Amino acid sequence: MSTHAVEYVRSLQIADDVARRVFLLLAKRTHTPGDARRPEGVPEVMGLELRPGDIPVLALHAQLSPDELRQRLRGLKQHARMDVLEHPDGVWEIVYGPAYARPPRPQHSDLLPRTPGSYSACPGPSRPERAGASARSPLPRR
Repeated sequence: MSTHAVEYVRSLQIADDVARRVFLLLAKRTHTPGDARRPEGVPEVMGLELRPGDIPVLALHAQLSPDELRQRLRGLKQHARMDVLEHPDGVWEIVYGPAYARPPRPQHSDLLPRTPGSYSACPGPSRPERAGASARSPLPRR
């Protein structure tokens, strides 16, 4: 059992009781390295894989039918930022954690023009003709 994963799921304060119960069951099955007494050791990304035989066992613990559990697994993304992947062979991959809760940072290349003088990567009215102004500079010439 991962103390980190359980504490992370509790910190989300999911209002839906059944979704919270299902997510906590998943967190208890998640294996993460680290020491619970050291918060800096909390993994940014956590996850687990469920095999087809795991579904009926988890459903029993969640007090749901296997089909209801599958529906709840698909709906977990409504309650927390995460990836829930259902494969054709019945295997489920579930990935979550603090890194999923933060919006992605823009890439460096998205912030700067690709070449000096290039405006293709810079949206918005950065050149006078884009802003609807005349091509002439409003500054007086010397």
